[in-house]
Amino acid sequence: VNKAKKYYENDLYWYKKLQSKWVSEFISADNENQTISLRYYGDSLSNNNWKLVPNIEKQIVGMYKFFKKNNIFKINGSLSNLTHDNGQIKAFDFKWATQRPKGEEMEIQSYKEWLSKIDENLTEILINDLRNIYH
Repeated sequence: VNKAKKYYENDLYWYKKLQSKWVSEFISADNENQTISLRYYGDSLSNNNWKLVPNIEKQIVGMYKFFKKNNIFKINGSLSNLTHDNGQIKAFDFKWATQRPKGEEMEIQSYKEWLSKIDENLTEILINDLRNIYH
């Protein structure tokens, strides 16, 4: 299986498994062309667009608790892979995602590199939650 197909299949798997308020709505997939159609909500949260989202810190923590409950490390928490629908954050781009526990180090790096731009305290909160098996 080539890399592009592997990423496509991984992305598709997680979109189908994670449909919720936290993930962009899956519309369709074209296996032949390896394309996935999602609902478009607007620009990503990069370029300080995250400032438009109320209580974003609380939402990020909630979204990552949802990921934990579904046994996933997203790995790529870049703000360019997040958007919002009237203030509700939505994640997309799951090609790098892995089943826990594989990828913990990369998941933590994702918190430090991208999510800390929203609030430096998010890194510590997310790491503590990631490691708390009772939470």
